[in-house]
Amino acid sequence: MNKERIKVIIPYFIILVASLGTLLPQIAFHATILGSDTVFHWSRFYDIKMQLANGSFNWFQMNYTFQQTGQIVNAFYGPLFAWLNGVLLFITNNWFQYQIVSGLILLLISGIGIYRMCLKVNCPSYLGVILAILYNNVGMIPVWLIGSNFSAWGAALMPYLCIQIVNLLEEKKNPYHWQVVTLIFAIVANIHLLSFILLALAFCPFLFLSFIRTTNKGLFILGLVKSALWGIGLTGTIWGCFLLVYRTNKISSPGTFDLAGATIHLSPKGVALKDFLIAVAILFLLQILLAIITFKLNINNFYITFVGTLFLLLATNWLINWSTVQKIFPGLGSSFQFPFRFTIVFYALFMLGLAYSSQLLFKNTKYGKWIYTISIALVTIFAYQETFSWVQRTSSQTNSVMIYSPKSKVFNEQQVEAFGNKPGQLFRYYLNIKPDYLPVTNKKLNPNDVRDLYEKFIKDDYIKYQHRVLKNGSLELKWNSSKKEKITLPLIMYQQSELIVNGKRLTHLQKTEIGNPVVQSKIGVKNAILSFRVPLWFNLLIVVNFASWILFIATFCFKRK
Repeated sequence: MNKERIKVIIPYFIILVASLGTLLPQIAFHATILGSDTVFHWSRFYDIKMQLANGSFNWFQMNYTFQQTGQIVNAFYGPLFAWLNGVLLFITNNWFQYQIVSGLILLLISGIGIYRMCLKVNCPSYLGVILAILYNNVGMIPVWLIGSNFSAWGAALMPYLCIQIVNLLEEKKNPYHWQVVTLIFAIVANIHLLSFILLALAFCPFLFLSFIRTTNKGLFILGLVKSALWGIGLTGTIWGCFLLVYRTNKISSPGTFDLAGATIHLSPKGVALKDFLIAVAILFLLQILLAIITFKLNINNFYITFVGTLFLLLATNWLINWSTVQKIFPGLGSSFQFPFRFTIVFYALFMLGLAYSSQLLFKNTKYGKWIYTISIALVTIFAYQETFSWVQRTSSQTNSVMIYSPKSKVFNEQQVEAFGNKPGQLFRYYLNIKPDYLPVTNKKLNPNDVRDLYEKFIKDDYIKYQHRVLKNGSLELKWNSSKKEKITLPLIMYQQSELIVNGKRLTHLQKTEIGNPVVQSKIGVKNAILSFRVPLWFNLLIVVNFASWILFIATFCFKRK
């Protein structure tokens, strides 16, 4: 291997080592960490894993998890990415290995993205590595390691969109690289829709500015049309699911949160969702100063910093009074939930601004190069240490029911199996009691009411039934009745659901307010089979979706050659 090749590889190797270093405490303690969103997402992935293991596929019903109710989750929430994670879980086979591998993948994607973004604006390679490590230890990225927050994946892909923002700002003839932009947005949409919306909001100002500047507006518009058409094919199953289910069902909202309480604030230390490190804030003030001073020399740096600042302010209570906003638009408390999500855009634009500023400082000042680099390096070391300490503290908690390691003191033998070779056991001890995507008969029911009804009809009753997933993807329940009575089955039924009880299809069903069927049960062993009627047009949409991905990736790779 020649020296040039080694020189190219070293930055990526450093990012890999730094990423492994962040995960080292968790690896050392062999800890499996259950954060705020972990059980919800792991339920989604385990369902896919079991579909793969048993060959019983269902795009809509959750037959293996979510208390085996047939509730729809994955079809709404990043279906293709859920399948990728299901495959990863199938390969790794237990939660600890899955958590380490998925965390490492996230850190590498985000770190390499920042590094490539820095090279795009001619930032020195070593500074690009430093900024990559800094990015992996601020904002949403570290939260995936502890809380499995899906906004982290939007943050991991934002640097790749920043590269396209640079193209929009720097190029005049063909600034809109439609294939790459389409691929980024299609991937993000198949992961997390809120991240998709935030990345789109960040991209639009630069798209508009580039359109004004470009000398070939016809080619620009053609690229936008191609993006729209391919985007429909690559993300069609998501919008199709919303169209199919929301058109005929009243769907409950997710949990409601206090927007004002979910904003970021200055903090001397910590890497929690709402912590904005003072050291990072000082560095950002320096970036604002540099962007203003060098306005005439590099106006693009100013644009980047200006938009980044807006997204930072939106994540706080400094620009907008989120309490007032929530009073005017109460639905935002359940649909958007957390203003700190705006930081997935801010931090990436902040890193891009720092990379832009390095161009001018390194060229025009004798000592500015080293002062600038050392300042960023010190902040990076501090942020890295904070993340490392956070992971270490969390991984070493032996008395917490949310942390499992071989030294844990609060788990019985069956619970230990859930973290070992029987990952499905996890959902016997950690239930998903969330109102997300449940059908309701009364839209006035708030998320807390829906959660209470879920606990009443499902939480304690579902274990009284035998569950079996049939090869056609239907879900069978069996129970033994000691008397003739009306019972509420722990199943979730949508307008498209079908229920066969003891061989008879029921057409006019009494249901609870959250779609649990109420049936007449006679003495003896009884069974019910739940299925979901998928219309022909949606099956065709799935075919188009997969065909679009295959064709798009094939043409994308061919053209890049």
